[in-house]
Amino acid sequence: MHFIKYLMLLPAFVLTVAAGTTSRDENKLDYNSRLNIEQHGGCQDAQPFDATININVLPQRIKFKKDIEHVNFAALSQREINKWVKENNLYAYWIPEGHLKGGHLIVSGLGFKVDAERYTSPIDKAGELVCGYFSKVDITMFYGSNIMTSSKITNDPCEYEVYIDHMEQHTKQDDDIFAAFLKTLREEEIFNIIEYSEGDRYVLNDRWKLKSLTRYQTERISKALGAYVQSIANEMEYQGTRLDLSDDYIEMNEKLKACKEKS
Repeated sequence: MHFIKYLMLLPAFVLTVAAGTTSRDENKLDYNSRLNIEQHGGCQDAQPFDATININVLPQRIKFKKDIEHVNFAALSQREINKWVKENNLYAYWIPEGHLKGGHLIVSGLGFKVDAERYTSPIDKAGELVCGYFSKVDITMFYGSNIMTSSKITNDPCEYEVYIDHMEQHTKQDDDIFAAFLKTLREEEIFNIIEYSEGDRYVLNDRWKLKSLTRYQTERISKALGAYVQSIANEMEYQGTRLDLSDDYIEMNEKLKACKEKS
């Protein structure tokens, strides 16, 4: 049986705020004029160009650690997991519990970072009312696995090969799931996330309010993307459970039985 731990480690992000126009004249908008702009999608009409969106995926990394003391395997492997999660700033990771009891363990995890740049565009002659947009959004995603075995398994080459083969089936399955979700993210979902994150684009031309809006909207990207990453993790956890209940798992146990008969 699998279980998932979610770490609400907010990904780091970098903000670049384009300064809005600060000039004032006698053509300030009255209440009715401002209301009219807001009701007729002035910001959508005033957006001069679409945001540049880059989604970068770091190469999948599979880490192996052998010869962990068998008696204290659970505690020592958990220490390794905590270190791995921290080093890679993971948003979500999941562990097959049955593996932990057997002296072998695979941990898979997902992480991401969002860097966003924004600009503002005045939509009234006085520069009193501006619209804010994302000009560039860079998303870096990480996906990897950590495979660990106890000294008891490592000391038997036959058993070791059987366990490693099974755990690599998990990583291959997760890799296929990640590729499918990534395709949907690039072709469709990211545009929904950006549109959701921009939300209400109107703000008075005040530099502190602009910074606050920028920070708020970028955090919305991180939260929306985090929900999407969690859905990937849910699917990987579900399919991992199915794999451990499939004929492949039965075959693995038959191979382990054969190993013992040889020794």
